[in-house]
Amino acid sequence: MSNNDVATTNFCILCGQETHPLTDPQYPYSYHVCDHCQLIVKDPTCYPSLTQEEYRYQQHNNDESSDGYIAYMDTFIRNHIAPLRGIETILDFGSGPYPMLTNRLLLQGYHVEYYDPFFHDDPSYRNKTYDAIVLVEVLEHMHHPLDELKKLLPLLREGGYLIIRTRFRNMDEMGFCTWWYRRDETHVAFFNTTTFQYLTTIFPLHIIHNNYYDVVVFQKQ
Repeated sequence: MSNNDVATTNFCILCGQETHPLTDPQYPYSYHVCDHCQLIVKDPTCYPSLTQEEYRYQQHNNDESSDGYIAYMDTFIRNHIAPLRGIETILDFGSGPYPMLTNRLLLQGYHVEYYDPFFHDDPSYRNKTYDAIVLVEVLEHMHHPLDELKKLLPLLREGGYLIIRTRFRNMDEMGFCTWWYRRDETHVAFFNTTTFQYLTTIFPLHIIHNNYYDVVVFQKQ
């Protein structure tokens, strides 16, 4: 897609406000930037194909042979799930080719369901409710995050927790165009604290924890 093909106007896929275009100076990507909710999304013409997307996920070395990833998951659970009260049932949404988070949670006594559209496409999770829904390195891959959240939140019990891990876009547009996180072809949506705060205006959620870097925890009202 050439620079001349970038749309001059568009509307944010999250809040519906008008966006402005941004062209990546290093990669053949163009984006739409929302000044209202601060979401940046790739233009759909720059999305990878499903085949490309699945192949990229298969390259992740996130199984039991990776001591580093095990330690990362255990730290995530210890810091962001274990302190929350009243959690017994958890949905690990977007578990990837190897459900590491699910397995580590099971070892700690939680009841866990997991789902992944490529590697564990079992829709039975939709017939249950959960004390917590966890999206670890998932939100940035969603082509339609608003639609996905509309489907997930009815599965979360009142008082339950939506726990999201994604790198926050804590820089301006110039900084974004040099940010390593945008280089992954499967990363299509980039959020920050303003974006997450906007979610609390359209869903029955409030933020109970935000590390302003890569984790935000919502509680359903």
